Amino acid sequence: MKTNQNSTLPVTIEAILNGLGRNLSGARIYVGASALGWRHPEDGRDYECRGTFPSVFDAGNVLSTVCVFFLCNGKPGEGWKFFIAYEPDDTFSVWLVRTAGDNISVISEHRDVYIDALKHVVETAYDDAIKEFNGGFISLG
Repeated sequence: MKTNQNSTLPVTIEAILNGLGRNLSGARIYVGASALGWRHPEDGRDYECRGTFPSVFDAGNVLSTVCVFFLCNGKPGEGWKFFIAYEPDDTFSVWLVRTAGDNISVISEHRDVYIDALKHVVETAYDDAIKEFNGGFISLG
């Protein structure tokens, strides 16, 4: 398994990105996403490929067979990153993680998310984090 950033995406990665919304009203635009990356088994590109084990957050990374991740706007001086893992039970897990110096912490974690709720969960997690950690203001730098 390797982390890929090619223009030809596996079917499952396409489905996750479609669930987030692919137009200007999509969740990635909403949160100011950049540096999109993903993990997916190389032998499952042409069909739905679920995670082979439940995802786990460990030391600033999500361990998962199938996962999309991207940076987002956050509090100045911190790095904020979303992880979206496709679980074996056909649901998704969503993490919003922040890095401040050497401190890495989970701001928000949601399990058992279905594809039709994925965009809403990402946007709501982001809104709540901006309110709690950045006084309700979105910083662009």
